[in-house]
Amino acid sequence: MAWLPSADEDFQKWCRIYAGTFGWPRGPVNAMELWNEPWEGLSISGWGADIPRYRDLYTRMAEGIEEARKRDGVQVLIGGCCSSMNTDDKLFCDGKDTFLKWLDFVSIHYQPMCACPR
Repeated sequence: MAWLPSADEDFQKWCRIYAGTFGWPRGPVNAMELWNEPWEGLSISGWGADIPRYRDLYTRMAEGIEEARKRDGVQVLIGGCCSSMNTDDKLFCDGKDTFLKWLDFVSIHYQPMCACPR
């Protein structure tokens, strides 16, 4: 389940530390993405939150990785929302490209026939 906003700063710090410690070339991590199948409600992933909450957490993850890139010189990619469909739903549902700066890749997960051409 998604945590309360009061823990967001700790999550961002964790992302920075994790990426900075284990990110390429220091370690094997070359990319990070947030949550498996973050559908609305509980779904099969146990997410239990909504699009605005996901966007807040994604921002924190991305900012943590950006900090690690600058501070520790790691090369860690920032990934979409576990599939092209979820990425569209979560990050681009408002028609804006606000999150595009933090989108290095989008996995197609198990949806190769409906992968987004972006």
